[in-house]
Amino acid sequence: MNIKKDKNIIALIIVLGVFTLGYFLIANRISYAFSNNPNLESSYENTNKIITTSAIVYGNANIEELKEKKVKWLTIQELIDEKYLIPDENGNVVNPLEPDKTINAKKVEIKYEDDTVSAKIYW
Repeated sequence: MNIKKDKNIIALIIVLGVFTLGYFLIANRISYAFSNNPNLESSYENTNKIITTSAIVYGNANIEELKEKKVKWLTIQELIDEKYLIPDENGNVVNPLEPDKTINAKKVEIKYEDDTVSAKIYW
């Protein structure tokens, strides 16, 4: 009878050890999922500024067309093709929030209002 109790205690210790280890592994993964990375946010803001500035330069270079139409839509790829934006070595602009995806197909709206050119990216 004593041997049976000892086996039950050992089994209970093993089960508790497995659950404890699993808890710590899962809690560690979840805690990183909710962490806020300030480098991603600044990289996103920098990429946004670079693209909008390139689009504004494009709009100022094509001001007569823009004055006539008031709004022009381009893709980021068209800004690259027109040499207003420099891509990476593969010819892409990488999404700073998802580095494995490109944003070349995203639309950029260039507006002419009140004698100023503005641009906005539609992520």
